[in-house]
Amino acid sequence: MKVHVAGVGLVMPGVESWQQAKQVFSHPDGYDVSAPLPPIAKTNLLSANERRRTTRLIQMALHCGQDAVQGWQGKPATVFALSCGDLGTVDKILQALTLPGHPISSTQFHNSVHNASAGYWSILTGSNSPSTSISAWDASFSAGLLEAATQVMTDHQQVLLVACDYPPPARLTKKRQIKAPFSVALLLMREGPGPSLTIALNPSGKENKLTDLPLESLRLANPAARSLPLMQLLASREHGEVNLSYLNNQLLNILVRP
Repeated sequence: MKVHVAGVGLVMPGVESWQQAKQVFSHPDGYDVSAPLPPIAKTNLLSANERRRTTRLIQMALHCGQDAVQGWQGKPATVFALSCGDLGTVDKILQALTLPGHPISSTQFHNSVHNASAGYWSILTGSNSPSTSISAWDASFSAGLLEAATQVMTDHQQVLLVACDYPPPARLTKKRQIKAPFSVALLLMREGPGPSLTIALNPSGKENKLTDLPLESLRLANPAARSLPLMQLLASREHGEVNLSYLNNQLLNILVRP
């Protein structure tokens, strides 16, 4: 499958936009993977009531998606890829179940479902375009990219992919270790002026790693950050290819042409 990248968004420790991320990729020395997540202001476009209901994971996903579609007027279909959903909300629900009366709020309940970010995106953008929410554990970015590209090829439409995961509360870290926040977004279309991605499953080969140690540690710290070899190649504006981990010991091979 061959698709074109019309926009990119990225949020990671110390970085709130694709423009900032490109600077880190070009000069990775001194990047601090333990830096705090920057303030995320663009979710202020939600109404005050909706904004109060959002969680940090949802805010990060919305901000990253907006970074990718800025300057573009359409309302693309969306694919949201999250390996576990909002574990902070799950933790609050589990705590509530141990209390008298099981005081689970309606906000906690609707934030706990896997397509919560997609729902807030439709509210934020006023979009009724189709949306898919997907999970594939550590291969969630690759599964999301494959799903988004398939939709572009079969439905001839623009598709926004957002992959996002956020560290769980301490009580859940034994069950799921996500050590840093990370979100990436790609606006994909059938034809366009941006770089092209030719995507195919690869039954053999080696997964790409990063030579810069802080960025490599970030790649391993978050399922969405498995995208970093691809993002680094896109930032370089050079030809190249990367292999990203997928399911059943397969790889997703991506050929990038500027």
